[in-house]
Amino acid sequence: MRKSVHFSLLLTLLLLSPLGHLTTPISTALYQGDKVEATGFIVALKTPNNLCSGALVGERVVVTALGCVLNPGGNLINPLNAIDIFTPDANLLSAKPAAKVVEYFTPATNLQSLFPNIAFLVLDKKIGKSPIAEMATYDNASQLAAASEIFDVFGYGITSDRVGSPIGDLPRKTKAFPNFKKDPNENQKDYFRFSPAICYGDVGAPVITKVNGKLILIGVAFSIQGSDAKCDGSGGSSVTPKITFATIAGEYSTLFSRVSRLVQELDRKDADVEAQAKAIDEAQAKAKQVAQEAEEAKCVANRTELVSLGLQLEKAIGSYPSQATLLSSIYAKLINAMSDKCVSQIAVLNFKTEVTMAISKSEQVSKKRTITCSKGKIIKKVSGLKPKCPKGFKEKQS
Repeated sequence: MRKSVHFSLLLTLLLLSPLGHLTTPISTALYQGDKVEATGFIVALKTPNNLCSGALVGERVVVTALGCVLNPGGNLINPLNAIDIFTPDANLLSAKPAAKVVEYFTPATNLQSLFPNIAFLVLDKKIGKSPIAEMATYDNASQLAAASEIFDVFGYGITSDRVGSPIGDLPRKTKAFPNFKKDPNENQKDYFRFSPAICYGDVGAPVITKVNGKLILIGVAFSIQGSDAKCDGSGGSSVTPKITFATIAGEYSTLFSRVSRLVQELDRKDADVEAQAKAIDEAQAKAKQVAQEAEEAKCVANRTELVSLGLQLEKAIGSYPSQATLLSSIYAKLINAMSDKCVSQIAVLNFKTEVTMAISKSEQVSKKRTITCSKGKIIKKVSGLKPKCPKGFKEKQS
């Protein structure tokens, strides 16, 4: 890994936003960096014009370079929701955006100046839970550097002259060697130098260190250069003189309190929406349960009706032996219907009609009597509910 970069500081430095003109065909994310997979905080920002990096703080705040939310003319990207935010450590070759930006906060009073080059982006939804415990102030960071702490810088890079095309599937990291040397042309309270060089797509990359097991966000990276940078990973000669900086994140705790208030408001709204959705789901589940119970009650009632009809048929079969064949066939159909999980009300009504008619018919048949009629030597037998002898015949008394 390249551990130092020799800079040739120009008298006039041109600030490089992440929207600068890309002239190289290939670049490597974080020059000579190593791939990382599970940081939980490094995120990619894709705008209509470029690709940037940032750090997730909390669950829905991304800290990045101010230049990442500006268009080539130096004005704020409008609308802000044109900026796509990916989940931490997303595979940019396959991942889809996870959130949009709803608001930005920056300490810069002049967007075109890009100083301080830092922005806090509030997202429309939570995209994770960052392991970053705190943001360092300038004094914190300089003390850590004086104690020989080596920082890490994480970022995504651009791999071709098509702005926005990622270097590969995962972000990379490399060691950041801080330089807090005071320069009369620099506001050291806003940023500090570090090496090695970063590439297009790494602007906004978080500079991180760990103290007593806690992850601390030192700042976010950006660069100043005097000529187009090359970052194709082919060797030291591929990087032109370039000055790399990081804006100190913890210097803006007052601004971040405004960020936190908006986050709390959005969290409350999300909680309300979630509660409403939960209430609707519960109400729908309850209504479904009630309907199911009502349907089950109908099934029980219908089955009870069939049992009652079956008992009537059994009695009728015993009372009207001459009609046993008819009554038994209906009884068999009824028993078969009762094997279904649920018998419909229509089926019950049809059975009730059929059983009633069959029993009525059986009763009528059972009430028929036969009489003997005579006319001289002619004898006739007449059957019916109220049998009568034909004209000229007389009923023969037994």
